[in-house]
Amino acid sequence: PSPRPGGVAIVDVGSTQSAAPSAALNGKPVLVISRDNRWYAVVGIPLSTEPGELRFLADGEQKLIRVDSHAYREQRLTIENESQVNPDQQQLDRIFGEREIIDAALNNFRRVPLDGVALSSPVAGPQGSSFGSRRFFNDQPRSPHSGMDIAADTGAPVVAPRTGIVTATGNFFFNGN
Repeated sequence: PSPRPGGVAIVDVGSTQSAAPSAALNGKPVLVISRDNRWYAVVGIPLSTEPGELRFLADGEQKLIRVDSHAYREQRLTIENESQVNPDQQQLDRIFGEREIIDAALNNFRRVPLDGVALSSPVAGPQGSSFGSRRFFNDQPRSPHSGMDIAADTGAPVVAPRTGIVTATGNFFFNGN
């Protein structure tokens, strides 16, 4: 557990002697898993969350998470292609259309039994910029980095970090291929 903005909180939500509770944060479903005869909500804390108290629901009962502060590193990038820093209207239209596709994929939730939340690396290679890094393009603040970059040779096989269903792919303006 790392109860901080962009982190994960694991909260005990009851005994497995009763059915798995439903849990939600801001109206979005939350993963619930069993371990040692207890149900646990695995709550992804949005990166935009301010430190302090965060509330979510488990079977209609309000639960509390204490969100700690965390200083992510800053990443300052010099971008020579000005359109990557200040996109024109056509590029903005593309970006907003892609955002809808990405948001739909991120909001896709299926209730399936899981035995844990460990993920394997999708490809072998050195890790680059990390999740949560505060980004500045040509000294202009941008959205924090919301992924993990891993360098690999062209054509290297990429595998799913766990079983699942691919809900979106594409060649995206900011998010790449």
